[in-house]
Amino acid sequence: MNTKYIVGLIILAAAALVFMMTSHHGHDHHGHDERAETTLATGAAVREDGAFTIATSFYPLEFALERITGDLAEVTNVGAGRDPHDFEPSTTDMRTLQDADLVVLQGADFEPWGDAVMDRLVAENVSVVIATTDLELREGGHSDHDEHEGEEHDEHEGEEEHEDEEHDEDMEEMHEEDEDHENEEDHEAEEEHEEGEDEHDHGAHDPHTWLDPVLMTETVNALTAAIVALDPDNAATYQANAAVLVTELASIDAAYSDRLANCSLDEVIVSHDAFEYVADRYNFEVHAIAGLSTQDTPSAATMADLRAEAEEGIGAILLEENAVSAYGETLARETGLQTLSINPIAYLVPEGDTYTTLMQQNLDSFAAALACDV
Repeated sequence: MNTKYIVGLIILAAAALVFMMTSHHGHDHHGHDERAETTLATGAAVREDGAFTIATSFYPLEFALERITGDLAEVTNVGAGRDPHDFEPSTTDMRTLQDADLVVLQGADFEPWGDAVMDRLVAENVSVVIATTDLELREGGHSDHDEHEGEEHDEHEGEEEHEDEEHDEDMEEMHEEDEDHENEEDHEAEEEHEEGEDEHDHGAHDPHTWLDPVLMTETVNALTAAIVALDPDNAATYQANAAVLVTELASIDAAYSDRLANCSLDEVIVSHDAFEYVADRYNFEVHAIAGLSTQDTPSAATMADLRAEAEEGIGAILLEENAVSAYGETLARETGLQTLSINPIAYLVPEGDTYTTLMQQNLDSFAAALACDV
């Protein structure tokens, strides 16, 4: 075999490798379209203006980023105090995102505006990290109540279409140059909507990964790696801070494992479908009143199904502070079940509480609802 032939084979192999890598760009290992890759702008100079600025979309990511960076970065949560399921960034929020050295989003369709905004940020050379990119995600998008919507669903569809129109107008004002692209996406979404089985599809995957301390640990590690890549001079501090947080998350995981290991019940009713990862991790089952979004409302058929489940051995209904709680209160009156508080830790964080304290409070509610430690 001559030298030229060997060199040719090497060149072909290298070209094939480059092709595979570029073909993979835009798709994660879950097999769904994933513009949500970690995209760190090459040559981006953090602290160019004297500060390392990070912007994010909701509380759990804000909590993790602040713990990792300490006083070495300024972290801004553009969605602070607002339900991320229906929050849309204002013009001021967009400026905050565009001016940041790093933007961190949850992904998996958790932010309704995420894909369009990410495309714009990447085009402007802003570094973006999607927290769910490398996580093993549950399939989502179809909750039990979606299958029974009937006429109620048709009425709600009209409301959703009206809200979509208002949203499109708002986004046009903020991003006029993206108008044609957004209209094309809206048209494609409408076609997919008509072909789908229901109109309450919130995405291909369940985004509520932060409620599982093991998945939250993976997120912390990924965020730390991205931050170190952008600011390597302070790598040791970031890694040390992250290690402390990872230790706390391991303690939370151990507490859940121990407390939920011996329970008399193994099913519970929850306000909305945010707790499947926790249930999977610690071996119990949840029945949700609403779907993956807090904006969903249950049908009469769903409420009837939940009443039937209650008769088969459920001890409590875990309610959040949102509109869905009214349905839970009604269900409690009809079934005689007790109600307990639960917090999906997305945006309602009482003063004095943190992610870690709320995870402990949620554990107390799960343990009581499942009759553990008795």
